[in-house]
Amino acid sequence: MTEATQDRRKYLRFPTDTLVWWNNDWEPEPITLVDLSAGGMLCEYPRALPTGEKVSLHFEFPGFDRLIYCHCEIAHCRPGEHTYYLIGLRIDSVEGMEMDAFITRLRNGLPPSSEALPET
Repeated sequence: MTEATQDRRKYLRFPTDTLVWWNNDWEPEPITLVDLSAGGMLCEYPRALPTGEKVSLHFEFPGFDRLIYCHCEIAHCRPGEHTYYLIGLRIDSVEGMEMDAFITRLRNGLPPSSEALPET
């Protein structure tokens, strides 16, 4: 990564390989979360989506009895491997968990259910 590229990043990115659910036309569709930062995430989608479109993802965490909804805006889209597209999402809001707890949970892995984070 060049120095110029590093300078344009506002937040540190954390690689993941997590399956999340895209609320596509009210039918949840699994997609892969490639990396995550405090400001957004990179996901692998089955088709291209336009910049500026709003999307919602939901996450299911062991030991946490409700879904976490993440509302995002598409920041960029580019072809990925095979027939997938890498789509950068800017996080607008998170429902069901504080944003700091949400980022920590994804970055550090999922704790056992006995260590579930408090609900908000």
